[in-house]
Amino acid sequence: MVPRLTCLANAARRRRVPERAGFVHMDVRDEQVERIVREFKPEVVSHHAAQHSVAIGSRDPKYDADVNVRGLLNVLDACVRGGVKKVIFASSGATFGTPDHLPIDERTPQRPESPYGITKMVAEHYLRFYRSEHGLDFTALRYGNVYGPRQDPSGEAGVVSIFIGRFIKHEGVRIDWDGEQTRDYVYVKDVAEANLAALERGSAGCYCIGTGVRTSVNADHGRPQTRRRRPRRAV
Repeated sequence: MVPRLTCLANAARRRRVPERAGFVHMDVRDEQVERIVREFKPEVVSHHAAQHSVAIGSRDPKYDADVNVRGLLNVLDACVRGGVKKVIFASSGATFGTPDHLPIDERTPQRPESPYGITKMVAEHYLRFYRSEHGLDFTALRYGNVYGPRQDPSGEAGVVSIFIGRFIKHEGVRIDWDGEQTRDYVYVKDVAEANLAALERGSAGCYCIGTGVRTSVNADHGRPQTRRRRPRRAV
């Protein structure tokens, strides 16, 4: 049970923040993050803020790194100065790139192919550094393709919600590459349970959060008459 909760979040998602939770609309790169940490005095910080668009990161790697690396360092520094004991970090299966063998596990070599995946891998190294240098513990959760209720269908990520949103509107969909690329789709409730477990377990570990089941985008879509093909993009 978490008796107190403060969210640093996107204002557009404010309506989804529980009423009993505090809400702060702030950029993770803002120096005032330290003030929030000192005022709230959390024992654990769950860091899920990120530039999460693979496409945007590929177009503007500097911006991607600024948010995902400098923003993380700002949070970690605030945690050290604010006496935080542990950080739970949202990493990604994108750190693996295109693996030689599937399914992936914690022993799979990390060879990211996109700026987004690179910054997530770099973040894991910084977490190890802050633990050895400052004693700030961490657990990194490498998510598969998360899906579930309230997922935004308007972006580039979240293929399940995108397909459902277009089906409802009787619209076709765009499929990158040939559609036979596979993903590990993991339900958001399972991700939430992994985060709760990480509050007290998983010290200094990086863990893959998924099902281990491969599902192609074509199989996920299931309506060949409404597909449009696009070249493969980085993962």
